[in-house]
Amino acid sequence: MCHNKRNLGEYEGLLEINDRLVADLITATQTVADALAGGE
Repeated sequence: MCHNKRNLGEYEGLLEINDRLVADLITATQTVADALAGGE
């Protein structure tokens, strides 16, 4: 979803991002970072 939003902003000038999307992206990114670092 975030990639699609980025593409819309980059190629079509449409950039509608809400706080929930950003919070979910941060959570997902932290989960991946923890897994790569050997955490849970």
